[in-house]
Amino acid sequence: MGNEVKLQRDRFMGFSFAAADLLIELDEQGCIQFCMGASQNMLNLSAKNLISKPLSQFVTDADKTMLAYLFDSVKIGQRRGPIKIHTLKNDVKIPVQISIFKMPNNNGKINVVMNNADPLSLGVTDPSRDDKTGLLTKDAFFTMAEATINSAKSDGTEISMSLIEMPNEEILEASMGHEKALEFKSKAASILRAVSINDSAAKLDDDKLGFIHSQNIKSEEISKELENLSKEYNDDGNPIHLGVNSLEIDTNVDAEEMSKALAYTVDKYITNSNFNSG
Repeated sequence: MGNEVKLQRDRFMGFSFAAADLLIELDEQGCIQFCMGASQNMLNLSAKNLISKPLSQFVTDADKTMLAYLFDSVKIGQRRGPIKIHTLKNDVKIPVQISIFKMPNNNGKINVVMNNADPLSLGVTDPSRDDKTGLLTKDAFFTMAEATINSAKSDGTEISMSLIEMPNEEILEASMGHEKALEFKSKAASILRAVSINDSAAKLDDDKLGFIHSQNIKSEEISKELENLSKEYNDDGNPIHLGVNSLEIDTNVDAEEMSKALAYTVDKYITNSNFNSG
């Protein structure tokens, strides 16, 4: 490792650890190569005993797919997160915030910063989620939306809400088969969770999803990524068609009032089959 790269890495490690409860370095396969911090509290093993074990071994099933997507999609020099996941300690879910980085000239290794996540830190209790996908329920989505608007107002983040309509279950299973349709929906949910703010992706109806995200994330690009993903699962290799709509959120409006306006929009979206064309 060159001196400049080593210096850059050391700076990263020092800066990250100052703000982290647990600092981890993973190899390209997602296995732990280095660990420092509160590993016993967060992963239920000492740092020494975590070496060479896959990080995914210590998270809930609903988060495994999302982590795999994050690790596969992060580019050199890019940061992803923070995203809320749950680790397991004696079969008890522990909420944590995770951010990942891929440093230049570091042989594809991924740096992970992990912090204890107080479910009350956004002013909400730990929200209701689907056990299989980790998506928020509809009611939890509106609660999270209000909290996210408040946090965006504080830090100046420009945010949007995007709504995506999938083909219904009957159509998906006809084109993919039951098992592949389930895998596709799980992977799609993981992608939306990974690009959302505060892990705000939600299942709003049987075939309708929503998420709040930075305006740097374009809903059309995410929709295209999901359509491209569907080709891997579709029996004929063609993409499915998705309906997509996006709405900029004005954080200057009272968060509670804006959340109510979003709820109205979502209800209209759910009940109006032509909504995605307008």
